[in-house]
Amino acid sequence: MKQILWACDFYEDSLFAGQIAAEIAGPTGATLHAVNIMRLPFKHEKNTAEWLERKNALEKRLEGIAADLARGGIGVSYEVIESEATGKVILERAEALHADIIAMGRAGLPGEENYAGSTARQVLYGTRRPVLIARGMDMLPKIDRVLVTTDLSGPSFVALDFALPLARAFSAPVHLLFVYEFVDIPPTSDEMDSALDELRLAIKTKGLSEGEVKPEVISHPESGDGIAKYITANNIPLTVMSARGASGLERWLLGSTTERVIKLSSWPLIVVKE
Repeated sequence: MKQILWACDFYEDSLFAGQIAAEIAGPTGATLHAVNIMRLPFKHEKNTAEWLERKNALEKRLEGIAADLARGGIGVSYEVIESEATGKVILERAEALHADIIAMGRAGLPGEENYAGSTARQVLYGTRRPVLIARGMDMLPKIDRVLVTTDLSGPSFVALDFALPLARAFSAPVHLLFVYEFVDIPPTSDEMDSALDELRLAIKTKGLSEGEVKPEVISHPESGDGIAKYITANNIPLTVMSARGASGLERWLLGSTTERVIKLSSWPLIVVKE
């Protein structure tokens, strides 16, 4: 991992995403690049003292954050960009930097409380790069475990491939979770055991041990809800999910497992595309 792009708007979710990004940058040796997108000035504001003062204040704030992170041994760069197309700029900068992760707050810009219309969603739709989505929390979680979800399809294991080197950087185990969905009747113990055997076979096929990747199976009527409840109940500090599943189709429609987890969970989540 070499570059993490942090989309910083100085709101709570975004600042927390930056903290998580910095936590990842430390042990992985990645450089953190912070970008703030400032709206274009109105005609009466252009080159006025008030406008320039605001822009300088944003740059000074980024400079202060960068200095704090640099003292912790993290490589940091930053920039303020004037644009109305926030999502477009984030996508363009991520490509220019060849970002390994795009880190951003769940809510996006002010007034975008509904995730369905947020800048975060625009970036998730528009990039092929992993996206770290975070919501502000009272304290920074220690990354001592990494949860990876799978539906047992080949494409879903791309999340495991991404998570393994990240977990190794933290000397943290990976928990590989499969949610056995059911409609009316919960799966039998034999069915649950069969799913667990499939997980174990997948781990073995990848040449991994259950000491490094721990298989887990739960049942729930809806996989997204089940994953979100599991994350909350177990205080999972970081989850990695694939955006593709058994259907082979992009899962960016409202109601998809990935979006459901983003909406329901308060814990950091990295979405990986195939």
